[in-house]
Amino acid sequence: MLLQALLVAMLMTQPAAAPTVAAPPPVEAPAKAAPAAPPQPLTTEQAIARIDTLMAAWKGKSGERLRGRLGLSESTRDATDGQVTFWLRRSEATACGVAPGGVIRCGVIGGAVCRLAVAFDKTGKVTNWKASGMGDACEAFIEDIGAPG
Repeated sequence: MLLQALLVAMLMTQPAAAPTVAAPPPVEAPAKAAPAAPPQPLTTEQAIARIDTLMAAWKGKSGERLRGRLGLSESTRDATDGQVTFWLRRSEATACGVAPGGVIRCGVIGGAVCRLAVAFDKTGKVTNWKASGMGDACEAFIEDIGAPG
């Protein structure tokens, strides 16, 4: 009996439990955005238009830096008022397979080509240009050309 009285006394002396406050509802994390789609390759017309825009900034300026950016040329032809230099870019993939007889063979598939011709006057300034070919191969020129420095 003494034990029961002691338990009752202990319960009475403990502070009352604090009223429970309802926790706010959990905040829902915003839905994750769908991953961005990979950039679509440019069409041939878009790539050539972009090359034309970039090359317009070079017109009338020394072409030495441009030649350095474009790297080794395919060919150069002399003209009466200067020189025309040609650069070539390829867009292709390599695929391998097993031929009859179990021999593994690899080859090139795709094979898009783009050619950029740039005319320089006798002092080395850019006077004109022409790009022709396929869009994915022409895209390679876009990063190479850049802005004149």
